[in-house]
Amino acid sequence: MGCHPVLHYLRFMGLQVVQDQKYLPSRASQQPAQEHEEQRGVHRLGVGHEADLPPGDHDSEAKTILGQTGPWGRDDVVRIVCGQPAAATHIARRLYRTFISTTDEPNSELLEALAPLADAMRVKGDVDVARGIELVLRSRIFHSDECRTTRVKDPVVLAIGAIRGGEAFAPPPDLVELEIHLTRMGQRLFYPPNVAGWPGGMAWLRGSTVLARANFAAWLTDPSSGLCPGHFRDLAERHRLQNAAAWLDAMAVLLSGATVASESKDELLALVRSEPDPARLHGRILTRVLSLPEGQVG
Repeated sequence: MGCHPVLHYLRFMGLQVVQDQKYLPSRASQQPAQEHEEQRGVHRLGVGHEADLPPGDHDSEAKTILGQTGPWGRDDVVRIVCGQPAAATHIARRLYRTFISTTDEPNSELLEALAPLADAMRVKGDVDVARGIELVLRSRIFHSDECRTTRVKDPVVLAIGAIRGGEAFAPPPDLVELEIHLTRMGQRLFYPPNVAGWPGGMAWLRGSTVLARANFAAWLTDPSSGLCPGHFRDLAERHRLQNAAAWLDAMAVLLSGATVASESKDELLALVRSEPDPARLHGRILTRVLSLPEGQVG
């Protein structure tokens, strides 16, 4: 049985949700992609299997790739590319952008600093990506204060972080509406723009996607999302956050890694205190936190 994309992501993030038949994608929506692959001579064998490349549909003659000549196939191309010295350097740069910073492009000085990482990944004409990931995640720079707020959150990270931070589990938000908001923010699940995936970084904060992020924050804290009225007020009471300022500080640290500056904090609290319904006060504060510039990075 298929699985709705949002259900898949929530389960991957460790959230327990109830699958509903109405959320399942139709088979018709999957047919165009499969037909396109078949036209290119690529046939799927099913989950857990590699793509089948029919020999009659592909060139089997000798060809020269990066200075090496032979009747190369798919696996040979990967082997030849990974054996190039530049391959490990390129992957080191990608690991930096994936785990350290999406806002700063690696300059020549940084690339020189990444050289030991690239060297550690080069093994017998191949690239040990797992070794590179391990080194990055164990590095001091990954755990340093300078590394914080240097990565723009992609829509899925923003949404799942808000759901987990707001403990919106039972019942979960309307998953169909959540997927719509993710698409409006620029990330349609399992449909990247190309094989390289989504551009990431500052590309997430362009034009209408910034407004879509604010709209998502307003929707999540509104009863129309499917959450119980007063959910965030009850959450604050459960964690003994006795006033609006304490709730604001807790949500800011949880979702952005730092408290809000005092001037912005006073202005924000003055705005939300005009809320006539006390049960919605905490939701409005969360909306503001998710909409702050600091809320877009992590």
